[in-house]
Amino acid sequence: MAHENGKGTECDLEEALYLFRRARMGGRDDADEAIERVLTSMGREFSPAVDPEQRLEDLRIMIRNPEKRFSVEALLLELARVCEELVEDEDNPAADQPHVLGRSSLIRGFVLWKQGNPAYIEPVETALVIDGKHRFLTPPERASRMTARAVAFARDRKWQEVVDLHRGALTIVRADPDAAENTVLAAMTDLAFCLHEAAEFEEARDLNSEALARAEIAFGKDDPALLRIIGNLAQNEFALEHPDRSVELMRRRLEIAEQHEILDVIGATLRDLAIASFSAGDLAGAEDLFRRQVAFAERNGDGGDIARARADLDGLFERLGKMPG
Repeated sequence: MAHENGKGTECDLEEALYLFRRARMGGRDDADEAIERVLTSMGREFSPAVDPEQRLEDLRIMIRNPEKRFSVEALLLELARVCEELVEDEDNPAADQPHVLGRSSLIRGFVLWKQGNPAYIEPVETALVIDGKHRFLTPPERASRMTARAVAFARDRKWQEVVDLHRGALTIVRADPDAAENTVLAAMTDLAFCLHEAAEFEEARDLNSEALARAEIAFGKDDPALLRIIGNLAQNEFALEHPDRSVELMRRRLEIAEQHEILDVIGATLRDLAIASFSAGDLAGAEDLFRRQVAFAERNGDGGDIARARADLDGLFERLGKMPG
Protein backbone atom coordinates (compact mmCIF):
# COMPACT_ATOMS: atom_id res chain seq x y z
CA MET A 1 0.00 0.00 0.00
CA ALA A 2 2.96 2.30 0.64
CA HIS A 3 4.17 1.77 -2.95
CA GLU A 4 0.63 2.18 -4.28
CA ASN A 5 0.06 5.51 -2.55
CA GLY A 6 3.62 6.82 -2.47
CA LYS A 7 3.62 7.12 1.32
CA GLY A 8 7.01 6.72 2.93
CA THR A 9 8.50 5.65 -0.39
CA GLU A 10 8.17 6.43 -4.06
CA CYS A 11 4.94 5.60 -5.86
CA ASP A 12 5.69 2.41 -7.79
CA LEU A 13 2.57 0.69 -9.13
CA GLU A 14 4.50 -2.20 -10.69
CA GLU A 15 6.12 -3.00 -7.32
CA ALA A 16 2.76 -2.62 -5.59
CA LEU A 17 1.14 -5.02 -8.06
CA TYR A 18 3.94 -7.55 -7.52
CA LEU A 19 3.60 -7.37 -3.74
CA PHE A 20 -0.20 -7.56 -3.76
CA ARG A 21 0.04 -10.69 -5.93
CA ARG A 22 2.46 -12.22 -3.45
CA ALA A 23 -0.01 -11.36 -0.70
CA ARG A 24 -2.75 -13.14 -2.63
CA MET A 25 -0.54 -16.23 -2.94
CA GLY A 26 -0.05 -16.01 0.80
CA GLY A 27 -3.79 -16.16 1.41
CA ARG A 28 -4.83 -12.50 1.83
CA ASP A 29 -8.55 -12.33 0.98
CA ASP A 30 -8.44 -8.59 0.24
CA ALA A 31 -5.60 -8.86 -2.29
CA ASP A 32 -7.87 -9.25 -5.34
CA GLU A 33 -9.54 -5.90 -4.68
CA ALA A 34 -6.13 -4.26 -4.24
CA ILE A 35 -4.80 -5.81 -7.48
CA GLU A 36 -7.75 -4.51 -9.48
CA ARG A 37 -7.33 -1.08 -7.89
CA VAL A 38 -3.64 -0.93 -8.89
CA LEU A 39 -4.38 -2.18 -12.42
CA THR A 40 -7.01 0.54 -12.75
CA SER A 41 -4.50 3.17 -11.64
CA MET A 42 -1.95 1.85 -14.12
CA GLY A 43 -4.53 2.00 -16.91
CA ARG A 44 -5.41 5.60 -16.16
CA GLU A 45 -1.73 6.54 -16.59
CA PHE A 46 -1.71 5.32 -20.21
CA SER A 47 -3.17 8.59 -21.48
CA PRO A 48 -3.49 12.15 -20.13
CA ALA A 49 -6.65 12.69 -22.18
CA VAL A 50 -10.01 13.08 -20.49
CA ASP A 51 -12.13 12.52 -23.59
CA PRO A 52 -12.79 8.75 -23.87
CA GLU A 53 -12.50 8.72 -27.66
CA GLN A 54 -9.06 10.36 -27.47
CA ARG A 55 -8.04 7.91 -24.75
CA LEU A 56 -9.05 5.08 -27.05
CA GLU A 57 -6.89 6.53 -29.81
CA ASP A 58 -3.99 6.96 -27.38
CA LEU A 59 -4.25 3.28 -26.44
CA ARG A 60 -4.20 2.38 -30.12
CA ILE A 61 -1.00 4.38 -30.64
CA MET A 62 0.59 2.97 -27.49
CA ILE A 63 0.28 -0.68 -28.50
CA ARG A 64 2.05 0.06 -31.79
CA ASN A 65 5.10 1.46 -29.99
CA PRO A 66 7.64 -1.40 -29.72
CA GLU A 67 9.53 0.45 -26.96
CA LYS A 68 6.50 0.89 -24.71
CA ARG A 69 6.13 -1.50 -21.78
CA PHE A 70 2.71 -1.96 -20.21
CA SER A 71 0.60 -4.43 -18.26
CA VAL A 72 -1.77 -6.29 -20.56
CA GLU A 73 -4.23 -6.73 -17.68
CA ALA A 74 -4.19 -3.00 -17.01
CA LEU A 75 -4.66 -2.24 -20.70
CA LEU A 76 -7.64 -4.58 -21.08
CA LEU A 77 -9.23 -3.20 -17.92
CA GLU A 78 -8.76 0.39 -19.11
CA LEU A 79 -10.07 -0.53 -22.55
CA ALA A 80 -13.25 -1.95 -21.06
CA ARG A 81 -13.68 1.13 -18.86
CA VAL A 82 -13.22 3.58 -21.76
CA CYS A 83 -15.64 1.68 -24.01
CA GLU A 84 -18.23 1.51 -21.25
CA GLU A 85 -17.86 5.26 -20.72
CA LEU A 86 -18.36 5.87 -24.44
CA VAL A 87 -21.44 3.68 -24.67
CA GLU A 88 -23.03 5.32 -21.63
CA ASP A 89 -22.41 8.84 -22.98
CA GLU A 90 -25.63 9.35 -24.94
CA ASP A 91 -24.63 12.91 -25.88
CA ASN A 92 -21.39 11.79 -27.54
CA PRO A 93 -22.00 11.32 -31.30
CA ALA A 94 -19.12 8.82 -31.40
CA ALA A 95 -20.76 6.51 -28.86
CA ASP A 96 -22.69 4.42 -31.40
CA GLN A 97 -20.18 4.64 -34.24
CA PRO A 98 -18.77 1.36 -35.63
CA HIS A 99 -15.18 2.55 -35.42
CA VAL A 100 -15.41 2.65 -31.61
CA LEU A 101 -16.07 -1.09 -31.49
CA GLY A 102 -13.53 -1.53 -34.27
CA ARG A 103 -10.76 0.28 -32.40
CA SER A 104 -11.43 -1.51 -29.14
CA SER A 105 -11.48 -4.87 -30.97
CA LEU A 106 -8.22 -3.95 -32.70
CA ILE A 107 -6.49 -3.17 -29.40
CA ARG A 108 -7.82 -6.23 -27.61
CA GLY A 109 -6.96 -8.56 -30.49
CA PHE A 110 -3.46 -7.13 -30.81
CA VAL A 111 -2.44 -7.56 -27.20
CA LEU A 112 -3.95 -11.05 -26.96
CA TRP A 113 -2.11 -12.03 -30.14
CA LYS A 114 1.18 -10.74 -28.74
CA GLN A 115 0.52 -12.81 -25.61
CA GLY A 116 -0.01 -15.94 -27.68
CA ASN A 117 -3.58 -16.16 -26.36
CA PRO A 118 -5.80 -17.99 -28.90
CA ALA A 119 -8.72 -15.81 -27.82
CA TYR A 120 -7.27 -13.10 -30.09
CA ILE A 121 -9.08 -14.42 -33.17
CA GLU A 122 -12.58 -13.17 -32.21
CA PRO A 123 -11.65 -9.46 -31.73
CA VAL A 124 -9.37 -9.62 -34.80
CA GLU A 125 -12.23 -10.89 -36.96
CA THR A 126 -14.55 -8.24 -35.51
CA ALA A 127 -12.05 -5.48 -36.35
CA LEU A 128 -11.61 -6.76 -39.92
CA VAL A 129 -15.37 -7.04 -40.52
CA ILE A 130 -15.95 -3.48 -39.29
CA ASP A 131 -12.97 -2.22 -41.29
CA GLY A 132 -14.42 -3.83 -44.41
CA LYS A 133 -17.53 -1.68 -44.07
CA HIS A 134 -16.16 1.40 -42.29
CA ARG A 135 -12.44 1.88 -42.94
CA PHE A 136 -10.56 2.81 -39.78
CA LEU A 137 -7.39 0.67 -39.82
CA THR A 138 -4.06 1.97 -41.10
CA PRO A 139 -2.42 -0.18 -43.84
CA PRO A 140 0.07 -1.77 -41.37
CA GLU A 141 -2.74 -2.53 -38.92
CA ARG A 142 -4.89 -4.05 -41.65
CA ALA A 143 -2.04 -6.21 -42.93
CA SER A 144 -1.01 -7.40 -39.46
CA ARG A 145 -4.61 -8.28 -38.51
CA MET A 146 -4.96 -10.28 -41.74
CA THR A 147 -1.72 -12.08 -40.89
CA ALA A 148 -2.98 -12.83 -37.38
CA ARG A 149 -6.16 -14.30 -38.82
CA ALA A 150 -4.13 -16.37 -41.28
CA VAL A 151 -2.14 -17.88 -38.42
CA ALA A 152 -5.39 -19.11 -36.85
CA PHE A 153 -6.51 -20.73 -40.12
CA ALA A 154 -3.09 -22.33 -40.55
CA ARG A 155 -3.55 -24.22 -37.28
CA ASP A 156 -6.49 -25.98 -38.92
CA ARG A 157 -4.54 -26.40 -42.19
CA LYS A 158 -7.10 -24.36 -44.14
CA TRP A 159 -4.46 -23.42 -46.65
CA GLN A 160 -6.65 -21.73 -49.25
CA GLU A 161 -8.05 -19.32 -46.68
CA VAL A 162 -4.53 -18.78 -45.33
CA VAL A 163 -3.17 -18.04 -48.82
CA ASP A 164 -5.96 -15.55 -49.54
CA LEU A 165 -5.26 -13.65 -46.31
CA HIS A 166 -1.48 -13.57 -46.80
CA ARG A 167 -1.97 -12.50 -50.41
CA GLY A 168 -4.14 -9.63 -49.23
CA ALA A 169 -1.58 -8.63 -46.59
CA LEU A 170 1.23 -8.67 -49.17
CA THR A 171 -0.81 -6.49 -51.54
CA ILE A 172 -1.26 -3.96 -48.74
CA VAL A 173 2.41 -3.76 -47.70
CA ARG A 174 3.59 -3.62 -51.33
CA ALA A 175 1.35 -0.60 -51.87
CA ASP A 176 2.45 1.12 -48.66
CA PRO A 177 5.30 3.55 -49.41
CA ASP A 178 6.24 3.63 -45.72
CA ALA A 179 6.55 -0.15 -45.35
CA ALA A 180 10.06 -1.28 -44.38
CA GLU A 181 11.80 -3.75 -46.65
CA ASN A 182 11.90 -6.44 -43.95
CA THR A 183 8.12 -6.07 -43.56
CA VAL A 184 7.60 -6.67 -47.28
CA LEU A 185 10.01 -9.62 -47.23
CA ALA A 186 8.23 -11.16 -44.24
CA ALA A 187 4.88 -10.90 -46.06
CA MET A 188 6.38 -12.45 -49.20
CA THR A 189 7.96 -15.31 -47.24
CA ASP A 190 4.76 -16.04 -45.29
CA LEU A 191 2.72 -16.20 -48.49
CA ALA A 192 5.30 -18.36 -50.27
CA PHE A 193 5.40 -20.83 -47.36
CA CYS A 194 1.61 -21.19 -47.38
CA LEU A 195 1.52 -21.54 -51.17
CA HIS A 196 3.92 -24.48 -50.77
CA GLU A 197 1.65 -26.03 -48.14
CA ALA A 198 -1.27 -25.58 -50.57
CA ALA A 199 0.79 -27.47 -53.22
CA GLU A 200 1.18 -24.32 -55.36
CA PHE A 201 4.87 -25.08 -55.76
CA GLU A 202 5.66 -23.02 -58.86
CA GLU A 203 4.13 -19.81 -57.52
CA ALA A 204 5.85 -20.43 -54.18
CA ARG A 205 9.19 -20.87 -55.96
CA ASP A 206 8.76 -17.70 -58.01
CA LEU A 207 7.85 -15.67 -54.94
CA ASN A 208 10.72 -17.08 -52.88
CA SER A 209 13.13 -16.36 -55.74
CA GLU A 210 12.00 -12.74 -55.79
CA ALA A 211 12.25 -12.53 -52.01
CA LEU A 212 15.77 -13.97 -52.05
CA ALA A 213 16.96 -11.46 -54.65
CA ARG A 214 15.53 -8.59 -52.59
CA ALA A 215 16.95 -9.97 -49.33
CA GLU A 216 20.43 -10.25 -50.86
CA ILE A 217 20.28 -6.56 -51.74
CA ALA A 218 18.90 -5.58 -48.34
CA PHE A 219 21.11 -7.72 -46.09
CA GLY A 220 23.97 -9.16 -48.16
CA LYS A 221 24.47 -12.62 -49.61
CA ASP A 222 25.78 -14.27 -46.42
CA ASP A 223 23.39 -12.84 -43.84
CA PRO A 224 21.39 -15.22 -41.57
CA ALA A 225 18.25 -13.36 -42.61
CA LEU A 226 18.43 -15.32 -45.86
CA LEU A 227 18.29 -18.75 -44.21
CA ARG A 228 14.52 -19.14 -44.09
CA ILE A 229 14.04 -18.01 -47.67
CA ILE A 230 16.81 -20.27 -49.02
CA GLY A 231 15.43 -23.25 -47.10
CA ASN A 232 11.91 -22.64 -48.40
CA LEU A 233 13.16 -22.21 -51.95
CA ALA A 234 15.07 -25.50 -51.69
CA GLN A 235 11.86 -27.20 -50.58
CA ASN A 236 10.03 -25.69 -53.56
CA GLU A 237 12.63 -27.04 -55.99
CA PHE A 238 12.55 -30.47 -54.32
CA ALA A 239 8.76 -30.62 -54.61
CA LEU A 240 9.06 -29.67 -58.29
CA GLU A 241 11.43 -32.64 -58.74
CA HIS A 242 14.56 -30.55 -59.19
CA PRO A 243 16.79 -32.21 -56.56
CA ASP A 244 20.00 -30.81 -58.08
CA ARG A 245 18.74 -27.24 -57.54
CA SER A 246 17.61 -28.17 -54.06
CA VAL A 247 21.09 -29.52 -53.27
CA GLU A 248 22.72 -26.31 -54.48
CA LEU A 249 20.46 -24.18 -52.31
CA MET A 250 20.85 -26.41 -49.27
CA ARG A 251 24.64 -26.28 -49.57
CA ARG A 252 24.44 -22.49 -49.53
CA ARG A 253 22.16 -22.59 -46.50
CA LEU A 254 24.55 -24.90 -44.67
CA GLU A 255 27.50 -22.65 -45.47
CA ILE A 256 25.75 -19.57 -44.04
CA ALA A 257 24.58 -21.44 -40.95
CA GLU A 258 28.07 -22.80 -40.27
CA GLN A 259 29.62 -19.38 -40.84
CA HIS A 260 27.36 -17.91 -38.14
CA GLU A 261 27.32 -21.07 -35.95
CA ILE A 262 23.54 -21.42 -35.93
CA LEU A 263 23.39 -24.94 -34.55
CA ASP A 264 19.72 -25.82 -35.02
CA VAL A 265 19.85 -24.77 -38.68
CA ILE A 266 23.07 -26.74 -39.25
CA GLY A 267 21.53 -29.97 -37.94
CA ALA A 268 18.30 -29.59 -39.92
CA THR A 269 20.11 -28.61 -43.11
CA LEU A 270 22.49 -31.58 -42.95
CA ARG A 271 19.46 -33.87 -42.95
CA ASP A 272 17.62 -32.03 -45.74
CA LEU A 273 20.77 -31.87 -47.84
CA ALA A 274 21.36 -35.60 -47.39
CA ILE A 275 17.80 -36.37 -48.55
CA ALA A 276 18.13 -34.06 -51.57
CA SER A 277 21.51 -35.58 -52.46
CA PHE A 278 20.03 -39.07 -52.32
CA SER A 279 17.18 -38.00 -54.62
CA ALA A 280 19.74 -36.44 -56.99
CA GLY A 281 21.51 -39.79 -57.23
CA ASP A 282 24.55 -38.88 -55.14
CA LEU A 283 24.41 -41.90 -52.83
CA ALA A 284 27.94 -41.52 -51.46
CA GLY A 285 27.32 -37.85 -50.75
CA ALA A 286 24.05 -38.68 -49.00
CA GLU A 287 25.77 -41.24 -46.77
CA ASP A 288 28.53 -38.79 -45.90
CA LEU A 289 25.98 -36.12 -44.98
CA PHE A 290 23.94 -38.51 -42.82
CA ARG A 291 27.15 -39.51 -41.03
CA ARG A 292 27.95 -35.83 -40.52
CA GLN A 293 24.46 -35.36 -39.11
CA VAL A 294 25.03 -38.15 -36.57
CA ALA A 295 28.42 -36.73 -35.55
CA PHE A 296 26.95 -33.24 -35.25
CA ALA A 297 24.06 -34.50 -33.09
CA GLU A 298 26.48 -36.39 -30.84
CA ARG A 299 28.49 -33.20 -30.31
CA ASN A 300 25.69 -30.68 -29.97
CA GLY A 301 22.32 -32.37 -29.65
CA ASP A 302 20.31 -34.17 -27.01
CA GLY A 303 19.27 -37.81 -26.88
CA GLY A 304 16.36 -37.24 -29.22
CA ASP A 305 18.52 -35.54 -31.83
CA ILE A 306 21.05 -38.37 -31.72
CA ALA A 307 18.37 -41.06 -32.02
CA ARG A 308 16.75 -39.33 -35.00
CA ALA A 309 20.08 -38.86 -36.77
CA ARG A 310 21.02 -42.51 -36.30
CA ALA A 311 17.58 -43.58 -37.51
CA ASP A 312 18.08 -41.49 -40.67
CA LEU A 313 21.42 -43.16 -41.33
CA ASP A 314 20.00 -46.63 -40.69
CA GLY A 315 17.16 -45.80 -43.08
CA LEU A 316 19.67 -44.97 -45.77
CA PHE A 317 21.53 -48.24 -45.18
CA GLU A 318 18.25 -50.11 -45.48
CA ARG A 319 17.54 -48.48 -48.83
CA LEU A 320 21.03 -49.24 -50.07
CA GLY A 321 21.00 -52.79 -48.74
CA LYS A 322 24.10 -52.09 -46.64
CA MET A 323 25.00 -53.03 -43.11
CA PRO A 324 25.62 -50.19 -40.63
CA GLY A 325 29.28 -49.55 -39.93
